[in-house]
Amino acid sequence: MSSIPHLAAPRRITASNLPLGESSTATSYSEPGVEVLVDNLPLEPILGGALMRARVASSKKVPTSNDGHGNLPLDEVPGMGIVLPGGLNLYYLDIAPNSEGVMHRTTSTDYLVVLHGTLSLLTPPGPFDMIDGQGTYGEPVETRCTSGDVVLQRGIMHA
Repeated sequence: MSSIPHLAAPRRITASNLPLGESSTATSYSEPGVEVLVDNLPLEPILGGALMRARVASSKKVPTSNDGHGNLPLDEVPGMGIVLPGGLNLYYLDIAPNSEGVMHRTTSTDYLVVLHGTLSLLTPPGPFDMIDGQGTYGEPVETRCTSGDVVLQRGIMHA
């Protein structure tokens, strides 16, 4: 049995302002130095390994804060770790070739950047009803997204 091919784990590069401090040389024109941290993000398999996810950033409130430096903590994300109500949740997602998702809705605004390959975005063709947990939308519409495309999903039903 062969393993599912995946992209390499991403690196997170965080650039933060350093405190000015109480230096006698600091003036009203002084600007802070910059700290740049580079770390390799661990990949976590989800949905049986068809998807690999790495958490990049999360914040319980928007706008986020630029205060602090060093290894900044990630806020907890409830449930499956997808939507952080009222906040920001950014993660890297590697989808295995020929894998299929299920039609679902997230209440968040999602930004998808296709780095490599082709992604099929499936959406209902028009308004529909939900009866016994099933959508009455019929055959979904397929939009093919290729390398370099950016998809902006605004709380939509999709797969």
